[in-house]
Amino acid sequence: MGDKNNNHKDDINDNEKKNKGTPYIALGIALGVAFGAAFENVGLGIALGVVFGVVMDTIKSKKMTKNLYS
Repeated sequence: MGDKNNNHKDDINDNEKKNKGTPYIALGIALGVAFGAAFENVGLGIALGVVFGVVMDTIKSKKMTKNLYS
């Protein structure tokens, strides 16, 4: 019975590790909507926001990986 609880905790930890990029995408979308509204093109703003969010997440994950193996 203890194994089930440990497996559940491991699943939660795995999910937390996978979702760490979400704030960057959300931040990118928020900034994209703001700039899109300012320039009267919200669709383009959202698309660019997603791109910037993914780029920021990629940069952070590469820095973390580099620091991990340094």
